[in-house]
Amino acid sequence: MDKYPLNTRTIDKSETTLKSADEVIAFIKAKVDAHPVATYIATFDHYSHTTSLENGEMNPDFIDAKNIIFCFWCAVTQS
Repeated sequence: MDKYPLNTRTIDKSETTLKSADEVIAFIKAKVDAHPVATYIATFDHYSHTTSLENGEMNPDFIDAKNIIFCFWCAVTQS
């Protein structure tokens, strides 16, 4: 974390009109794609990966879990 910090944001359902993980990912990706220096890296389907493992365990209350990875370091340091 000292050399390569990780930033996360938790959004409660009450804070958005988006209805699914795919909608949230698409919203964020559109913002990243529109930014002049931010770069989209990948979307990781954590739910599918975990549930496909032989001993993969996922909280039964979860219906989806995805991570979007993007770089905005240049955008922050060049301002």
